[in-house]
Amino acid sequence: MTSHVYPGVDPRIAEAFERENGFPLAGHLLVLGLVGSHSHGTYIPKEADDGIDDVDYMGIVVPPARHLLGLKEWEHWVWQSEELDVVLYSLRKAVTLMLKGNPNILGLLWLDEYREV
Repeated sequence: MTSHVYPGVDPRIAEAFERENGFPLAGHLLVLGLVGSHSHGTYIPKEADDGIDDVDYMGIVVPPARHLLGLKEWEHWVWQSEELDVVLYSLRKAVTLMLKGNPNILGLLWLDEYREV
């Protein structure tokens, strides 16, 4: 597989995603936002005595047609490595969660900034 890395997206995320899902983020990632303590303004740098060193991302992906029209549906991907905690939802799953009023996914709509994709 050829790795596709975006400016502003940690290359470890793009590489792990492609390796584990069989398709790249390139051309499929709609939005990627920094969530958790960063988005709530409660992040404490890891150098501080009571610091937090995790970085939480949430995003929305439009999977390739083979996952939309075929028997193998792609709904989400959860990945943790070192300080990174990542959850990516398919557009269909994200909209379903939004319609149910899921507060985690709804928070993605109100971020001050998003990663460039």
